[in-house]
Parts: sequence; C-alpha cells; structure tokens
Amino acid sequence: MPFTSYHFMMIISIFLIRSIEGSETIALSLGLETYKIVHNLTDNQLSGMVFIIFFGNFLGCLVSILYGNRYPRKTLITVGSIMIIIFGLNSILTKNILIFTTSQHLVNMGIGILLANTTALITESINMNYRGFVLNIMLVSNSMGEIYISFCLDYALHADDHHLKNKYEISKLFFFVIVPVKLFY
Repeated sequence: MPFTSYHFMMIISIFLIRSIEGSETIALSLGLETYKIVHNLTDNQLSGMVFIIFFGNFLGCLVSILYGNRYPRKTLITVGSIMIIIFGLNSILTKNILIFTTSQHLVNMGIGILLANTTALITESINMNYRGFVLNIMLVSNSMGEIYISFCLDYALHADDHHLKNKYEISKLFFFVIVPVKLFY
C-alpha cells in the first residue's frame, strides 16, 4: 500500500494528540508544586496526589488491553481524546483539590488509552517500508510536547524559577496542555 495523504494527515493528528503526554508530565511537575504551596499540602499528600494522577495512565493502558480488540481504534482514540478535553477543562476550572486530582487522573487515563491505540493504529495502517520511520516520529512527539510546554512557560506564563505564581497561572498552564488535542477535534 502506498503512502497517501490519508496517512500523512493521520500521522499529523496522532503526533498532536501524543504530544500531550510530554506536556502533561512537565505541567504536572510544575503545577503540583504550586498546588502544594497554595493548598498547604504535606509531602505525603502531594505524593498521594501524584500516585493517583499517574495511576490513571496505567488504567488507561489496561482499558486499551481489555477493549482494544472489541472496538475500532478510532473509537478508543476518540474516547481518550474526549476524556482529555472534558476532564482537562474540568481541572482548569475547579478550585477544589479533590476534583482537580480526580480530573487529572481521568486525563491521564485518556492519555493511557491514546498511547496504546495510536501505536497500534500506526503499526496496522502504515506500509512496512515506512513503519519504523513513522513510529520514531511518534516517539518524538513526547519531546515536542515537552518543548511546547517549556515555550509556553517562558513566553506566555513568565514562570519565575520554575514556579508559577498562583492558581490562575496553573489554570493557563493546563489549558496550554490540552490545546493540541483540541486542535485535533
């Protein structure tokens, strides 16, 4: 099967979607430190928050294992993307730390669903001659997400010494995280 414009558009879309993993990781590392200060969290409370949030990624991968052969890849990718957008916006708008933690858990669950299914979609759709090259491009998307959020921190948020000033700055940071997924839809 030749490489077509459909494949090209699929690669760009999946690249944008997968870049959220890198940007989410950086945003959480900075945002949670600010949350710790704003909400007077102990180290144990922060560690528990981090565990709950990133456990969502693991659960998302499990969902992909359980439902990956029952539903089309596009359906699961759509579900993961919608989870990221809805719960990402919810985590931006909330002032409650428990709702934020739950929302970020579900965002990471959506990311877990995406990671497994986008990789499977690429390997199933791309000709063997291009598969390795395209899979490596998908791996670069994580780094591009990190670079993107770093750019946002420097130029849009003006973070001082890697600390955000307040909850408003954290909300803007998490908004920038979900922008690539919103561009896809």
